This record gives sequence, C-alpha cells and structure tokens, in this order.
Amino acid sequence: MLGLLENIYNKLINIYQILNLLKIIEVIRYCQPEIVLNNAVRDRHPDHGRAAKLVSDACSKRIHYCFN
Repeated sequence: MLGLLENIYNKLINIYQILNLLKIIEVIRYCQPEIVLNNAVRDRHPDHGRAAKLVSDACSKRIHYCFN
C-alpha cells in the first residue's frame, strides 16, 4: 500500500512541476525580457534551488519548442 501511495504522490509532484513550468513560460513569453535574473540552482534552501531549476528550464529554448 505504501508503494502505491508513494507512486501516486510522485506522479502528482510531476504534474505540479509541469503546470508551474507552463505558468513561468507564459509569463516569460508575455514579458519578453532581455535578461532573467534567478537564484542559484545549488542553494542552501532546497525550494530556492527547485524554483531556480524551473525558471532555468522555462528560459531554455528546447522547452519553448516542446510547448508551442
């Protein structure tokens, strides 16, 4: 039972990450910035590093091609 719940939890986390990535891509496309400042991907606070990874992925050209 624990394995099943862990599997469901991990799938939900992945869905939320994709939804958050799409929101960030939408904002970046709307604002069309020349430069994006971000936290370091390796930060002492784990949530800062995860947010930085999302923003870095959203700024990546290959991600934009996937979600066009």
